[in-house]
Amino acid sequence: MFESGQVVGDRYRLEGRLGDNDSRQTWLAEDITAGELVVIKLLVLNGLTQWNDVKFLEREAKTLQSLHHDQLPTFREYLELADQAGWFALVMDYIPGVSLKQKLKDGHQFDLEKVEAIARSVLKILDYLHHHQPPILHRDLKPSNLIEGEDDQIYLIDFGAVQNQPRQAGTTFTVAGTFGYTPIEQFGGQTSPASDLYALGATLVHLLTGIAPMDLPQQNFRLQFRDRLPESLSQGWVNWLEQLTAPNVCDRYQSVTAALNELLVLQRDRRRGTSTPRSPEPPPPSLSSTDPGTPPFPNPGGTIAIKAEGTNRMAVELPSRFKVQMVEQGRSWLRITVIKGLLAQLQQQWQGFRKGHGCQIVLMVATIKVLADPNAALHWVLMLMGSVVHILMGILPVLAVAALFLSLMYGKSYFSSAALYLGEARFNLDIWGFYCVQGALYQIQSCDVICLNPTGNGRYGLAIAIRSVRAQRWGIYSDTYWVGQIKPDLARQTQTYVVGQGLPLKDLEEAAGVIQHWLKAHNPSFSSGANFPY
Repeated sequence: MFESGQVVGDRYRLEGRLGDNDSRQTWLAEDITAGELVVIKLLVLNGLTQWNDVKFLEREAKTLQSLHHDQLPTFREYLELADQAGWFALVMDYIPGVSLKQKLKDGHQFDLEKVEAIARSVLKILDYLHHHQPPILHRDLKPSNLIEGEDDQIYLIDFGAVQNQPRQAGTTFTVAGTFGYTPIEQFGGQTSPASDLYALGATLVHLLTGIAPMDLPQQNFRLQFRDRLPESLSQGWVNWLEQLTAPNVCDRYQSVTAALNELLVLQRDRRRGTSTPRSPEPPPPSLSSTDPGTPPFPNPGGTIAIKAEGTNRMAVELPSRFKVQMVEQGRSWLRITVIKGLLAQLQQQWQGFRKGHGCQIVLMVATIKVLADPNAALHWVLMLMGSVVHILMGILPVLAVAALFLSLMYGKSYFSSAALYLGEARFNLDIWGFYCVQGALYQIQSCDVICLNPTGNGRYGLAIAIRSVRAQRWGIYSDTYWVGQIKPDLARQTQTYVVGQGLPLKDLEEAAGVIQHWLKAHNPSFSSGANFPY
């Protein structure tokens, strides 16, 4: 048995017990070598503890060791205590702060602005975990595992229930999670990213109502919290929470980005004062079939152009990174620094020239010369054209070398552009101007933002999953030629096209939200997100 003041592992002095039981303990300790506070998870292998519990602690240690995020615990070391037979220890950095569970216990009331900030912060943490390689599912998200640090940041802790490998069919599994915050499918071992989103929704309901989910009434496994929410909460927010906590996993948001897109729209509407008031009647069982109304269009200053033609047609144009970073910036620089200055000089000279009647004299002399010798005018025109060709011949090799350099540095996607045209019943996806995918609107399975290199600098793209279509390339139909795609899902006959690669994340998220909103309105079976085959 351990006690305060005891030194374990030859360097950690135990300061105070944080919780758990005799066989599994968590302590606040001081690293006497570095003079810093740490958290130590201690586990004993005895009659009350199975070897699997030790394997789970090792898995938690390996998972934390692979994570590098400012809002997650920092791994220090994992060791077997030499002076305590059968005891294993996981050491992490201490995060000073208060858990959301403790704040609820102290009677703290969370307003909507604070809950929005918590939701955004947790969604971004989950986005990092779900895009990790391999993907990581927390499986135990709840108020006691969310710490509000002294720096006002939200931290996600306790990775003891983490799943970092998909469960193989037919294998045994251990039920993880906390009753009330854990969705039904998790008790059957079928955990997915939507399971963590359910836990987040249940946590947010707890913060807004002050009532733990296990204490709320249920109807057909759906939490009944609508009448417990603050009256000031908009209808959109109620729908968002109910979709997060839908009992059927298919009725939930399928990805973090889909949930975050909707949250950003709700936050924007709240700030503008355009939120929809609460409706007294309960929503229909499946929120995916509701008409979302007019889609929220992004700010016109973004890189992605979205144009609507009435209520039944929309075009989304995604420029290439080359156009955004080179053409547009170069055009802006030319317009500001060169053209404005040149026009000002020409205007000044023109004013002086016109006042001196020079214009009439030049026009009269030019007319006389052309009438007297038409060949002279032709000669000057040909000389001017030759000069232009000569300049182009000097510039083209430079442009070719620059294009090759950019292609090698950024890949061929640097020059790729795309356009998605949506009609009342059909769609048209043009990639690079020569590759076209056409089909019925219902064939679009999902549209979401994905991270193309999660371990790098976070380059993103817009992934559109389309089922059972033929693509037309230079007028020839092909079932096997894939451009700008991730690996196709042949089992479901679904192909995923990635467009807008490398464009700003904010613009991609706004465009994805608009497309999702449009497809929900025109295709009731559309899902906001998908598990893309990559």
